[in-house]
Formats: sequence, structure tokens, C-alpha cells
Amino acid sequence: MKKYLAIVFVAALGAATSAYAQIWTESGDAGDLPGTAQSATGVGSLTDIFGSVSLTSDADIYRIYISSPAAFSATTNISPLTMSDTTLYLFNLDGTGIAKNDDISSSNYLSNMPVGAPQYSSLAPGEYLLAVGGFAYAPYYTGPSTLADLVFDVNTFTGVLGPQAGPLGCRCWVGSMPATMTAAITTSP
Repeated sequence: MKKYLAIVFVAALGAATSAYAQIWTESGDAGDLPGTAQSATGVGSLTDIFGSVSLTSDADIYRIYISSPAAFSATTNISPLTMSDTTLYLFNLDGTGIAKNDDISSSNYLSNMPVGAPQYSSLAPGEYLLAVGGFAYAPYYTGPSTLADLVFDVNTFTGVLGPQAGPLGCRCWVGSMPATMTAAITTSP
């Protein structure tokens, strides 16, 4: 069963006005790998993405344009009948990790990538991949066989994290840890 999830991106929109703000609604099911990402295209600044993911066995990746990485932010937003435990990921187009946030705080399980985080604020303007998934659905470089195969650490829940060392981009997702592993598992410019 899919739970609806609203991803709301907020921040300064630079020269764009709210008259040109764009809302993207997922068409069908956005893919979970870089090659199957859904392009959130249109006229004006992207302000909202509305889509759905299942609780622990799905991720959706959206191809977005970030015109001002220093002003970029993304947050998930809860509304009636939506998922309340999300994780946001930012990737390069090849799937290599840039940033992840699991929980806003120890009592708020929504996700937030605030303006100015060092993991992405100095990026070049351009196209990137923004992914959202439920709790415990994590991207892997390969495998999975060990926690080192994860693109991002899954044992840190709050704060914006950069990727773990790894040679490849996101190649697969896993919704639960194998028995041999132990782990606690609105856009602007």
C-alpha cells in the first residue's frame, strides 16, 4: 500500500516571483535509480513536489535544477494520510551521493535539507537528483553485504550528512538490513 507524501521545498526564490512558482505532481511512479528519475520540469522555480512512496520499500527520485545551491532547501511536509517518517537524499546525476537527512530532530521524523548546508551550498548550479524514501529504505553502491556498501550512514538520524566513501553511485535500494548486518536504521533556487 502506498502512502502519500508531500515534499515541500522552501527558501528564497531569488528573482522569480510566486506567479511563476511551479508545483510538480508525480506522474505514475517515479523511479528509484538515477536512470529512472522523473524530471520535475516546467516554467519558473520549483516550489513543491507531490508524490507517493510506500512505507519502507520504495524511493522516488526527481531530476531537479538548482539555480542557486547556496539558497537551496528541501523539506518533507506532513498532511492527512501521509507518511511521517521520511528520508531525503541529494545525488549527482550519476547517482553519487551529495547529502542525506533522515530526521529533523529526535522528535520530528520528517526530513529537512536547510539553506546553507555545506554538503551542497557550494555546488555549481545545475541538474541534480532529489530522492525521498521511507524510514529504513537506503541506497547502496553495490551489494548489499555490509554497512560500508551504503551510500550514506544509516546510524545517524539527525543533521545533514555527506556520503560515505565509495567508488560508485546509487545502484540499488534495500528496505531492511540483511541478518548479517546490524544497524539502527519546498525547492528553492
